[in-house]
Amino acid sequence: MGTEDDEVTAAQVDKAVKSLLADGLPARLTDPLGPLLELRGVIARSVKPDDSLSRLDALNRLLKQMIRRWPKEKERLALGALFGLEKGYAERTLTDRRQRAADHRGYELTHFRKNIEPKLVEEFSAALWQDHLRYTPRTRHAPPIIEASGDTPTLGPGDYNEQEELVSRIWSEVYGLRAEIIAGGRIKKDQALHDLLPEAQAKIRWRTARLLTFVEHYLQRYGDRIIQGDTEWRIEGLIRLAGWRGGVNETEAKRLRLVLAAQGDEDWRVFV
Repeated sequence: MGTEDDEVTAAQVDKAVKSLLADGLPARLTDPLGPLLELRGVIARSVKPDDSLSRLDALNRLLKQMIRRWPKEKERLALGALFGLEKGYAERTLTDRRQRAADHRGYELTHFRKNIEPKLVEEFSAALWQDHLRYTPRTRHAPPIIEASGDTPTLGPGDYNEQEELVSRIWSEVYGLRAEIIAGGRIKKDQALHDLLPEAQAKIRWRTARLLTFVEHYLQRYGDRIIQGDTEWRIEGLIRLAGWRGGVNETEAKRLRLVLAAQGDEDWRVFV
């Protein structure tokens, strides 16, 4: 497998998407997927971006999501039929799926195949390519930047709710913990700063307790998945995303949350 820095072209994406029509979705590793597994939007959605199966899973979720969110209803139904997402058509031949898609669009089969389908699939491929362009590549060290690189995140009327506030606080703590971990590592490397190490370690514990507390609140209210942008993460894995490698078992996590609840979460000195 290549890396997210490999050059992927719009033409390669279009060709790979068209190849999926033969057997429909879900895509398989035996399909000529190459460029699709290198798309930044796919990599960003992968739980394990270095693993082919993880990228494949992310690709299939993305393709299905794009079809189900396609704005024009008749085109959405046609895409669903073509790629075998419509109930009863997953195992059908491409000819059967084309006929169903043609019916959704109100065209005769031959006209649909020659004139309508190519444009529709091309538009779908272009949308996938645009998704790729919107994502900032992962670096080797930093947590992924999930917002679209070309757009400034904005708050809409639907964002002023408890869940969105909690999501924002969680991500704030992910980066807060990451900053303390980096500071601790920097101090550890510099002999002249070793007197500051206990303080750095205390701040890491304090930030860990804060993140664990927000995560626990989220788990109780909204389940074990968290969304940022269009990307889905397992909420319990965010502590590892911050860079923490020490391991926190359930007993230790509960103790840290209890201490934070008893002492308050605003001052690391009080927490210690």
